[in-house]
Amino acid sequence: MRIAQIRMRIRNGWSDSSISLSALHFKVTALLVLSLLTFVCFPLSLNAEETVRVRITLTPPAPAPLLDELNDIFTDTLTRVFTEDKVNGALSTLDPAVIADGIKTGLNVLLQPKGYWVGSLTLDFDSTPVFADITIYPVGWTEQDPQVTDSVVLQLDDTGLDPFWLDRMNASLTENETRLKNYYNIYLLNLPLNAIDRDWLLGLVLPDLVQTDPATDIFIGFSVSHTIDISNPEVTLTLHLEPDTRVIELIRTRMYSHTLYNMILDRFRELVFAEAGMIRGMPISLVEDSLDELAEHLVTAIENHELADIFNAYTSVVLEVLPDAPVLRIDVIVESRLYDLQLETFVDFGNEYHDSAEIQARFGLLAARGIEALVNLNFFTNDLTLETDVALGLRPARGTFVAIGYDLERESPKYFFEQEFTTGLMLRGEIFEHDTLNEFGVCYQFQQYLSVGMFSNGDNEYWVRAIFKL
Repeated sequence: MRIAQIRMRIRNGWSDSSISLSALHFKVTALLVLSLLTFVCFPLSLNAEETVRVRITLTPPAPAPLLDELNDIFTDTLTRVFTEDKVNGALSTLDPAVIADGIKTGLNVLLQPKGYWVGSLTLDFDSTPVFADITIYPVGWTEQDPQVTDSVVLQLDDTGLDPFWLDRMNASLTENETRLKNYYNIYLLNLPLNAIDRDWLLGLVLPDLVQTDPATDIFIGFSVSHTIDISNPEVTLTLHLEPDTRVIELIRTRMYSHTLYNMILDRFRELVFAEAGMIRGMPISLVEDSLDELAEHLVTAIENHELADIFNAYTSVVLEVLPDAPVLRIDVIVESRLYDLQLETFVDFGNEYHDSAEIQARFGLLAARGIEALVNLNFFTNDLTLETDVALGLRPARGTFVAIGYDLERESPKYFFEQEFTTGLMLRGEIFEHDTLNEFGVCYQFQQYLSVGMFSNGDNEYWVRAIFKL
């Protein structure tokens, strides 16, 4: 029913002039509520000619997106009221206080679920356009207790994050906490606590908050989403991090040792795979920035293993992200300070002296300063013979080994040497009293179990050797 037609006949015989102010108040309020509901569903496209000018005083001040939305709601709603079916002409002849009171009541019906109420509304019909001065408060507001959010606390969602990454992310969060809070305060402070429709509030502030959120610059390689709890004065904002760029898809582990069997290294390899599993799926940029910390983490995990205690082992770990590939390579060196354990099978090609495989086993005990006493066993499969050497060696550094031994089979001295140039590339040899038995050469370990080398006896004999390290 249009307000312009309020002079309607009442079936009980009341005269037109007997319509009470309360009835008018009800009709104005009903029209306002209907208009506001219509605006929410079908926002009004304002005419080029301004009908209403609105000034809003929001106490305490709210985030700009929220204030802008309230201004749009009031401007569009009042414009609809004053333009629909020539209502403007009818209302201008009535008491502005009555009209304002009816409009205020209607606004409060719809605004209170959103956490606000209109404290005062003044209309000035003498100005062109009509001027509306509105004061808005949060529901439950008092000067002593404004009933709004007053601070922000930040936290990370730890779902799916390994403690290693969670500690690193929390450290970044703490380091940048002031910067983040200063930004989030712009959008999350002074929001009403007593709002029923909190989604409406967050739907207004979140788009602007997300648009320039500094968290994306802090957590590089992740998309950042937010869960925000505004039910208490202290807003709880939870950051959810999801990798959104190139991530590590594959991890390759290479194990090296001069003093431990491969069956022991395999136990350590299992540990490395388990510990490095948290790297898979993480952004490459983050992994590259964390290589030193990751290496230290893996070293600690290996050296705390019970096997490391048994062999008094020390560890070196080097990580590298392969160029142009989502692959992390982990090179692990594990060496014992107590034992020198080796078990190898040699298969020679082009060697006239040995036409079949040789199995060599070494068992040595290490003392202080790398001094070593060892027994070397050589089993030849062609004639099923076993030769034994005893020796006293020295390991001044990893990758360097020299020893003076005695060949029990030939009852003659024998010398051993090994020198590693880079990981996996080694010069090694054995020197006998009889030169024809010498063998020394360069070999490269390109896989944990397999090495290949070129050897010679120094007497114009050369051969290729495949070495299976067991």
